[in-house]
Amino acid sequence: MSLVGLLMGKLEVLLCNARSIEQNKMMVEEPGPKSYVKSTAVILLSKEDMGGRGIKNGDNVKVTTKFGTVVVSAYETDETKKGLALMPNGPWFNSITDPDIDVTGNNSCYVLNASIETTKEEVLDPEKLFEKLLGKENDE
Repeated sequence: MSLVGLLMGKLEVLLCNARSIEQNKMMVEEPGPKSYVKSTAVILLSKEDMGGRGIKNGDNVKVTTKFGTVVVSAYETDETKKGLALMPNGPWFNSITDPDIDVTGNNSCYVLNASIETTKEEVLDPEKLFEKLLGKENDE
């Protein structure tokens, strides 16, 4: 965690799901699991939120909601403003939302409170993320 992030604590935001053009682009231009993770296991933040917490493009961050925690990569975007973060639809976003709400395959917008902090933890690949969500990570 950066010194600024440590001193400031967690960043509190409203988190919204989004259909990412990058997801669609990667599926066509660079199909495969690595490009899927690169385009979907991300959170998009305003320049003010990133700079105010010492978060740099590509830093891994832990995103926590009342439904769970997930590690994704943070990137700056002009598509949002301070206090609002965007995450593409996919298993990383789904893992921190209400399991009774369907947030994939439709055009609904889902917004929830989230906290963000930098971390040294790695972004899980889809297989390991599913194992974690299904509680199989400790079964071995």
